[in-house]
Amino acid sequence: MAGSDSLFGFGKGPPALLLFLAGMLISNIGRSAYFVCVTWIALTWSNSARLVTILLFTSTLAQFLTSGVSGYFADMVDRRRLSVSLDVVRALVVALTGCAIAAKIGIWVLFLSVALYSVVDRGYLTAMQSMIPALSRRRSAIAANSASYLVMQAGTFLGALLAGYLLHTLPYGIGLFPIAIIFATSAVTLSAARTELSDSTNANSNYSKPRFQLRFMYHLGRHRLIAPTLLYSLGFGVGFLFSSLLAAYVLDEMKGGAVLFGQMESAWAFGAVLACLLLISGAGKLLADFGLAPLLFLSGTGLILLWMFPGPIIAATLLVALGVIYNASRILMDARVQQTVGITEIGRTKGAINTVATGTGLLAFTVIAMAGDTLAPSDIFAQYGLLAIAVAASFLLPALRGRPRSHDEDRSA
Repeated sequence: MAGSDSLFGFGKGPPALLLFLAGMLISNIGRSAYFVCVTWIALTWSNSARLVTILLFTSTLAQFLTSGVSGYFADMVDRRRLSVSLDVVRALVVALTGCAIAAKIGIWVLFLSVALYSVVDRGYLTAMQSMIPALSRRRSAIAANSASYLVMQAGTFLGALLAGYLLHTLPYGIGLFPIAIIFATSAVTLSAARTELSDSTNANSNYSKPRFQLRFMYHLGRHRLIAPTLLYSLGFGVGFLFSSLLAAYVLDEMKGGAVLFGQMESAWAFGAVLACLLLISGAGKLLADFGLAPLLFLSGTGLILLWMFPGPIIAATLLVALGVIYNASRILMDARVQQTVGITEIGRTKGAINTVATGTGLLAFTVIAMAGDTLAPSDIFAQYGLLAIAVAASFLLPALRGRPRSHDEDRSA
């Protein structure tokens, strides 16, 4: 068993580890396939890229409004059972969406589906991520989170491939039913882990002042996570930019087509996977020691370089680098939370962080919608990059000037 304890930094034996990671893999296959299918259906039904942006805005708004609540429930109930239940609900939402699409009720069904799905999906992710500390040794938090993110990225890649096959071979409505089955399979997988996961990942439901638990932002201040959350959220916003603007960037500024767009998406995804592999193997120790502020500074620099050099080779290289930075920031933030926050408060803390991060995404989508066609995608990249550099520099300049920083400042950056 000692050998298994060191695997990816997880402290539980093979059954718990394999069932947990299998559940995450299966779930993310369905998650990716759902979003790809729904966005493609919205695009083909409306022939409007702007409508796809509004659809993504709807998803982000739903997560923003419910991230805190999902974190609260992740701390109040058994997290494994909550994850299983939410998987079942996701399966029902996707199946009903398939029925509505087959019946051609209307495009508004997609917005309702995305809103409901995003609420449930946010709760599932928070509950699953809150289980990681109980399954891993705290000194291996980075390796454990890297392993979980690696599984998630693999699921995202496989889900995208599956979605393309389903959209090509089946009617749109019918194509969603296999995705519903995937979520049901994920629920069965986690249900099989009832003895391995439940005992070690139960949340504490006995709080002396429950009315204060809904003050989600309180947990960020209490654990000195306000500055790290700001840095993390701005880095997280880079993902929102690419989800909205990368296709237009390739089409309008790189003069490419669908093939080049797929290659740019693959470069971004490759960078995300590379970050996981580096942090798991230990080769990314320098990356882990870098801190959130330098990573944000590098993200901003990369966005400006995309504005300056829209050539395919340079852009692909930059997207790989940005993918590494983006995923490394997410992993380091999760590890920071799990190393500093008690296991009974992780859900609420994660909920507060997700609220701020999705709020940043909403702001990014709002700016993009207001800009319309007046700004090129690379112009928006550059402006966001300047903002990221300015915020990161405000944390880095004290060190560059030689002023000793407090312990909290060091950890925040």
